[in-house]
Amino acid sequence: MILKPPLLGLDMRADAVSMVSLSKRKQQFCLDYVDREVLPSRAESENAPAPEAETLSEAIRTMLARSKMRSKSVATALPAEKTIVKVITLPESMSTQEIDEQIHFQGNQYIPFSMDAVHFDFSILPGAARPGYQDVLLVACKKESLEEHVAILEEAGLKPKIVDTRTFALWFLYTHLKNRHLLGNAIAEEKDKGVVLIETGYANFHLYVFENGRPVYEKEHRFGYRELLKTLQSHYALGPDDVLRMARFGGLPSEYEPEILAPFTQKASAEMPFALDFFQNSMPDVPITLVCLFGEWIGLPPEAARQPEASPRSGLADLSRVLQQKLAFPVLAPDPFAGMDISSHVHTRFLDADRSAFAVACGLALRRFYA
Repeated sequence: MILKPPLLGLDMRADAVSMVSLSKRKQQFCLDYVDREVLPSRAESENAPAPEAETLSEAIRTMLARSKMRSKSVATALPAEKTIVKVITLPESMSTQEIDEQIHFQGNQYIPFSMDAVHFDFSILPGAARPGYQDVLLVACKKESLEEHVAILEEAGLKPKIVDTRTFALWFLYTHLKNRHLLGNAIAEEKDKGVVLIETGYANFHLYVFENGRPVYEKEHRFGYRELLKTLQSHYALGPDDVLRMARFGGLPSEYEPEILAPFTQKASAEMPFALDFFQNSMPDVPITLVCLFGEWIGLPPEAARQPEASPRSGLADLSRVLQQKLAFPVLAPDPFAGMDISSHVHTRFLDADRSAFAVACGLALRRFYA
């Protein structure tokens, strides 16, 4: 039986909006629909302004019209820079009501804003570092940020049911894949000590670190695949739309891989160890045991893969292999939809061009099945 109500996973970023709809029959997940709208703000200027609310709402309405889906319930995520995530330690004897009151009336100990100006939520974490105490995960954001985010969705005709953070949407996806043994047997036995999730993107990548399932570190680094697209535009005298389409679906000359893509991949594989070293220097007591790459990236188009009989590649496949050569711990580029059936309504060529670009939206859509 399919769970009700359907819940869309909607990843709303400054440069693109992604949508995922999942269903489940017995123990089998199915990808029912996936879509993506690249926004006009993906401009050549690094200081391009954030898209207007109406631009985001219009992109969502366009995808909803294409999908013909009736579901209006949605799970969405705030960007990491608009949220505050802390693990606080409180006496074990405190009830959830007492914890709520403690945070509400003494929240300035944990949050650098007036409590009247923020929304917050919390959950009690299993286990605690100190006997007689409990560890509490606290997540807060400014009311203004949340209300602006929700207003965009409501303007598009959607009903927000879950507002998460990008950090936890990716962690939710990681734990789903791990618990269903979709990351490999050795990884499935990991105790999650020092797991790094790297979210790649157009202009930057984010490093999220979890120790035993608890968030301990987050940092943005200014390096994305925009640099590759600019090189392609200059080298082949192409417009931004044409170069993105050809990089995704094919049409670039044969020398593209050895002369442009391979050097860019090497450069990216040097940036990420630098970011990991920065983390290790700041938190030397958290050993890294695993790195998982998620997010949007540019690799070889699907038809250019040397092994057409292999499972679909993500744009991060080549990067993970090169990065693995430089690191002493496993590096994976998981398929967010591993183990899922794919509906006939899904355009597989579009999906296979970059499956991992839908990682956050997939993590959000999965929330419906683990409530």
